[in-house]
Amino acid sequence: VQRESIGIYRQVGDQPAVARGLKAFSDALLDSGRIADALPPLDEALALARGIGDRSAEMLALRNLGQAHALLGLCLAKQEKLPEAQAEVEQAITLAPDWDHAHYCRSVVLQERRRYAEAEAAAREALRLSPGDPNNYARLAITLYCQEKWQDSLDAALAGLQYDAEHADCMNLRTMALTKLGRQREAL
Repeated sequence: VQRESIGIYRQVGDQPAVARGLKAFSDALLDSGRIADALPPLDEALALARGIGDRSAEMLALRNLGQAHALLGLCLAKQEKLPEAQAEVEQAITLAPDWDHAHYCRSVVLQERRRYAEAEAAAREALRLSPGDPNNYARLAITLYCQEKWQDSLDAALAGLQYDAEHADCMNLRTMALTKLGRQREAL
């Protein structure tokens, strides 16, 4: 149905409607897990938005395109295709530099590549962009833990628990860091 609508809008020359249709189509692909398939319609939606001078549509397309690249990067990292994953998350940051999750994804990929100091920097950038998100605190805590910075890892996990007292990753990292610090009684 969405493809047919896009075709009709193309025939009548309604470029804004085509851009919106392409964006909706790519959203459906993203929602169904077809991340790589979502990139071409997002690219086209972005080009159309730029061509008609629709700044709000352009910004939305950039953000969604960044999201698709970030998610594709995480998928590639899970497949242990780390150089390709790195390229995708870097593209996500280029497209949406103020989106915290792009930096979060970069941290994940860098950690998988055992580039812990860079992973920490990316986690800190995600946290700077969205300081109330416990997921960003957990991401920072894990990168610090990987560097054997037990106290710093504990501090990050505890900070995340201030925003969500039952955040599973923060709770687990708190326990792990306390154990490494020899504070097993507190870990219980």
